[in-house]
Order: sequence, then C-alpha cells, then structure tokens
Amino acid sequence: MMRCSLLALVICATAFADEEPSFSGRKASEWVTILQTHANPRLREAAVIALSQIGTTSKHSLPFLRAALREDKAPNVRRRIVTVFALVKKEESAQIVIDLSEVLKRDMDASVRSATATALGQFGDAAKPALPSLLPLLKDADVLTRAAAAETIGRIGVDARSAIPDLTTLLKDPDKTVRLYAIYALGRMGAEGATATTDLTTALTTSEAADIRREIVRTIGLIGPDAKAAIPVLIDVLAKDMAVEVRQEVVNALIRLGIAAKDSAPALIEALRKDKDKSVRTFAVRAIIIVLGENAKSAVPDIAACLDKEEIGDVRLAIIDELAAMGPDAAAAIPALMNAQKDTQLSVRDSAGLALKKVRAKQ
Repeated sequence: MMRCSLLALVICATAFADEEPSFSGRKASEWVTILQTHANPRLREAAVIALSQIGTTSKHSLPFLRAALREDKAPNVRRRIVTVFALVKKEESAQIVIDLSEVLKRDMDASVRSATATALGQFGDAAKPALPSLLPLLKDADVLTRAAAAETIGRIGVDARSAIPDLTTLLKDPDKTVRLYAIYALGRMGAEGATATTDLTTALTTSEAADIRREIVRTIGLIGPDAKAAIPVLIDVLAKDMAVEVRQEVVNALIRLGIAAKDSAPALIEALRKDKDKSVRTFAVRAIIIVLGENAKSAVPDIAACLDKEEIGDVRLAIIDELAAMGPDAAAAIPALMNAQKDTQLSVRDSAGLALKKVRAKQ
C-alpha cells in the first residue's frame, strides 16, 4: 500500500513538472501561436513579452523566440525579442550571443541593429564572439548604432583591442554621443589603448564640451602609465580648465599614472595651493605623494605650508592624514602639525595629535 502511494506521488509530480506553463490566462503554446500567426504586430510583441515571463530560455519559449527574431517582418517585434534576450543571464548567453550577432549582419532596420548592439553589451566579455559583427557597425550610417557598437565593444574590454583603430577614428565623429562612447571604449582596452594617446590629447585640447574632456582624461588614467605622453597636456588642463569636474578627473588620472607622472608634482602642489575647488585640493594631496613615490619627502615643506593656509577643514584633514601616513619622512611638517593642534575644528586637532605621534616615531 505504501509503495502504491509513493508511486502515485511520483506520477503526480512528474505530470506537474511536465505541465505546460502559462501567463496571463494563456498557455505557452497559445502565446507561440499568436507569435507565429497573428496579423497584428502589437499582439505578436505582447506574445514575446508573455513568453519571456514564462521563461526566455525555457523550452517553451526560446526556440520560438529565436525563429521569430529571424523571420518576423515587424521591427518592433524583433526589437522586443532583442530586449528580452538582453535579460538572459551571462552564463546562459552563448547561443543568444550567436543569434544577436547574426541580427547585426542581416537586419536592415537601424533601430533593431542599435538595440541588438546594446543588448550584447549586457553580456560583457561574453559577447566577444560578436566582435566581428560589431566592428562594421562603428561605421554604420545610423548614429545610435555607432554609439551602441562602441559602448558594447568597451564592455567586451581588452579582448576587443582590434577595434582600437576604428574607435580612434570615432574621436572625430560629428555626433557627441558617439565620441563619448568611443572614448569610453578606448579606456577599456588596457595598455594597448595607449596607441590612441596622441588622438586623445588632441581631442582633449580642442573639445568645447566638458563631459567629453572629462571622459578623455578618465580614459587616459585608465590606460595607465603607457599613456604618459599625455602628462604635459594633463598638467596644462589642471592649471587652465574652467570645469571643476575636468580638473578633478585630471588629479585622479595622475594618481593612476603613478610615478610615471612625477613631473606633474609641481603642478599638483600649485593646485593644492590655489585651486578654488576643495575636492581638487583634497585629491591633489594624495596625488603628490603617489607621483613622487620614494621622493615624496621632498614635497613635505610645500604640503605643510598649505596646511597652515588652508581654510577648509576637510582639506586640512586630508593633508594631515597624508602626512601621518608618511611617518618620520614628514618630519619637516612637525611645526605645521603642532599649529594644527590649535585648530578651531576638533577633528583637525585630534588628527594633528595622532599625526604627530606617527611623524615623531623613532625620532
């Protein structure tokens, strides 16, 4: 009797597992029929949404969505399939990437191509097999398609470095969004992106758009020490650019460049002294120490002088923290730190006291 009951439970569980899923009162097969045969593209698009809710990669959905992506005549239906494919988990995306690559090759609708390029970007480096299909899109007549292709190539990362020449060309694209995504992508190509340094610095000095200049500076920093040819231009931008966000990004880029940017130390000290933005001054303290490396001790007198004159408490704290981290190498700052113990701000006084203990250690 017990065995019969167990067998009945197994049979019921199996039947339940095989039961056809449904959404919004219709079974999957009904939605498939709508997708395949209904004359109204809006209803076919609704069927795509329904099947995605049932499960995009489900056996009840995926084969039919893939077929419709190839065969449906309505761009809005194909575009909707692309957008639901973009939500597939990266680890399940191999076949989807192949399907989307084929869309890029054959689809004549610009909105479908741009949506497909964007969808591929959601898979990051897993979209590498689509690179041969993405590269021609960098020259597509449609602005959104060029921009989407550039962004996705950036998301693929260093494995897409063969795109660097075409991305460099896009730095002169008439559309600002395309230029932004080309710059973004170049910053994700690793050290090999340094081959675009000259073009990046030219764009930096000629662009009137602050967000373009900021993105260029960020990209130079991401490329790293191999982009050291840009350092003279970065120094000039730090001194002259009117946009705070650009100057902030310059300091961050110099930190990323590290000791390769040691020649920027005087400019950073000048920024610590005179830049009107407290964030620039705060970042500059750290940057001075980083770019000078083992020679950071030589900048201590200048940093200490800035501590005495700095009006913003947060910047004074940043200076004190960096001096404390240097330990005995910051001995030349002891008088300034002693003076900071009389600061009107309690946190500054406390930090100065702790810094003096570290600086005086082993003295």
